Amino acid sequence: MRPNTFKPRNIGAFGFCLGLAIPLFREIQWSAVTTASRIIARYSYGIYLTHFPIMLFVMSDRRYPQFKVIHQLPHLKHYARPVDTALVLVLTAVASLALYHLIENPGIRLGQKVARWATCVYTQKLARDGQFQSSKLLGSEPKSVSEAIGQ
Repeated sequence: MRPNTFKPRNIGAFGFCLGLAIPLFREIQWSAVTTASRIIARYSYGIYLTHFPIMLFVMSDRRYPQFKVIHQLPHLKHYARPVDTALVLVLTAVASLALYHLIENPGIRLGQKVARWATCVYTQKLARDGQFQSSKLLGSEPKSVSEAIGQ
């Protein structure tokens, strides 16, 4: 057995030890790190969805035809890995930004409008049936469905 061979149990043991060590770390106080963490957290689902197809597109190699899913980019012989890595990072960032701003964020806003509308309709139904008193609500409730969805 070669000493640099990675086995699943070694990787699992490392992950387990890392999980045990996490409570020992305190919250990071550097504002630049927390800002970067918030930005990455906002776009993390888009990064998760796009990184693998982009890696297949950029880093596929003619020697491994099983990974040739998409038409391959021209192969750069001497600078392949640094250029490929930079290209994957840039394309993943652009794709995740686009996914967030064009699909995810509008979907979140639509879900909030639907939830407000459903709450308004349900409260009006309960009030009509005499099972609901508006004085029990905290704050002001919308008077109509169009007010609930912000129109």
